[in-house]
Amino acid sequence: MAYLNGVQIGTASGFTSWYSFSATGSLFKAGINTLQFIVTNYKLSGGNPTGIRAEFTSSNVNPVPVPAAIWLFGSSLLALGVLKRRVI
Repeated sequence: MAYLNGVQIGTASGFTSWYSFSATGSLFKAGINTLQFIVTNYKLSGGNPTGIRAEFTSSNVNPVPVPAAIWLFGSSLLALGVLKRRVI
């Protein structure tokens, strides 16, 4: 089973084929979202393979901007490096 923020978005059974899960924008929340897969491993006579492969084929997200503080911190480190080089 697959859950997005506690809401079931799909179920699968067996291991002989691929299963697709999808979610609409209404299930996503602003901030952190949780994607959870529940996998049950049953003992079978021919083995008991268990695995999961998750592929995200498309998404519609905006890039997160780097805060100005990071640029300020980086430029100050560069300036310290230049000053140290001149002192030696």
